[in-house]
Amino acid sequence: MAKKFYNQGIIQKSELTHPEKYIGKTPLRWMSAWEKAVFNVLDNHPNILQWSSESIEISYQHPGGYTTTYYPDLFIIKEVDGIKTSDLIEIKPLKESGIEHAKTKYDKDVIKVNMAKWTAAEEWCRKRGHTFKILTENDLFAQSGKDYSK
Repeated sequence: MAKKFYNQGIIQKSELTHPEKYIGKTPLRWMSAWEKAVFNVLDNHPNILQWSSESIEISYQHPGGYTTTYYPDLFIIKEVDGIKTSDLIEIKPLKESGIEHAKTKYDKDVIKVNMAKWTAAEEWCRKRGHTFKILTENDLFAQSGKDYSK
């Protein structure tokens, strides 16, 4: 069952404050308000040198027994204290990020697929010297002080 996104949109490269930093395909598509907010941070953060959205293709074995392709949300290259690093990032609700957070059978099925994707992404990153990260609402809204895992 395909997930329907109600809060989505498109950003043209020309609409970015720092279009020279965006190295992905355009137009840039956001699939949630969380993604849109992160795009804004990446566009304007001085430590972010380059970034892209859904520009990396990773083949993975779906739990259904077939091979398919995963497109992680973000790829970023950043520099902090003179050290350059690169991260592959997925933005997901907590309930879709770990089996302990699943509340329904649907959530558990989504997590099985996500785990297959993320295993492939971790291997892809390991081979290339990148780091794979999953950001949830607890990461995105950490400054609010609220723990969304409860």
